[in-house]
Amino acid sequence: MRKLFAATLAALSLSSAAQATVITGDVTATGAYGGNAILSNLSDGITPADRTTYNTRGLTVWWNSASTYFTLDFGGLVAFDEALLSVDHNDNYLVSYSTDGVNFTDLFSVLSTQGTVNWGMEAFERSFDSVTARYLRVQGTSGDSAYAVGELHVLGTRVSTDVPEPAVVGLLGVGLAGIVALRRRRRA
Repeated sequence: MRKLFAATLAALSLSSAAQATVITGDVTATGAYGGNAILSNLSDGITPADRTTYNTRGLTVWWNSASTYFTLDFGGLVAFDEALLSVDHNDNYLVSYSTDGVNFTDLFSVLSTQGTVNWGMEAFERSFDSVTARYLRVQGTSGDSAYAVGELHVLGTRVSTDVPEPAVVGLLGVGLAGIVALRRRRRA
């Protein structure tokens, strides 16, 4: 009986485990950026090829000030432990995260001394301890002041804040009561 119960619990937990997927977000900007850049390209799931020119319309978003930043809104909480950031190779960038869109915590940096491309865009994949956030922010911090991002997305799962339906809870209760009754019957 214990084996059956353990097997049932294991099957339920495996069937409800969410698979990590690429999650993009809606993008807003604070500050000025390239006049003909398409802001939604920053998180559309499409990563420009390495060595793509930093100001390629339709593939990148570029700007010239360290005070400009871009915020991705996932539309709800997301748990993730990997990110991809495609940036102009010769600058430094900071990615931070937030649950409320106001208080941000540094997540990782990409430095101009990292990578293998000597000009143009380069994609960097980063792994880190899992975080839960609704917002990601990217900004250039230093370099030649011609910053560009081609893609920023995470690999994770959406966090459900749904409350179980009463019927589901009721079915679980009936099932557990049945197991208890069956066990008592066998003992008698």
